[in-house]
Amino acid sequence: MTLLRSTIFIVWFFFVTLFLAVVFLPALLLPRGLTLWMARTWVALNFWGLRVFAGLGFEVRGALPPNGV
Repeated sequence: MTLLRSTIFIVWFFFVTLFLAVVFLPALLLPRGLTLWMARTWVALNFWGLRVFAGLGFEVRGALPPNGV
């Protein structure tokens, strides 16, 4: 079952990355804020795929750094 779920995620990752690379490539000439939005969209879709297909999640622990980032 693990192999099947991993394979499904790898296929998801490949197609999401390929599709977004083609769609977002011309937008790299636009302002930086849009480029950051595109990167966050790619990350969000991959985290979604990990959670749904591979059954993985993530948890952030610890205090925020002093500058709040």
